[in-house]
Amino acid sequence: MDKRAIVIRGGLILFHDGKLLTLDEGLLRRDAQEAASRLDAANDVALAGAKSVAKFVGMFCAAQGCTGHPVRRNLDVACEA
Repeated sequence: MDKRAIVIRGGLILFHDGKLLTLDEGLLRRDAQEAASRLDAANDVALAGAKSVAKFVGMFCAAQGCTGHPVRRNLDVACEA
């Protein structure tokens, strides 16, 4: 969307000069980071288990493990170029 665009709905300006005016982006970002931290903590045991077998599984799944995925990785995957 063009940064100069103005979006109005029901007489309320929602978007102007590249900014959402009805959403606190900083608060949303903080809430999302807190949720991610809670999920990381809740999955610590599963992550430890995954790390303990990652090298073994990687011997069989190296090609899949080295492909790009649009997610944050908690396990390091050693890939040959």
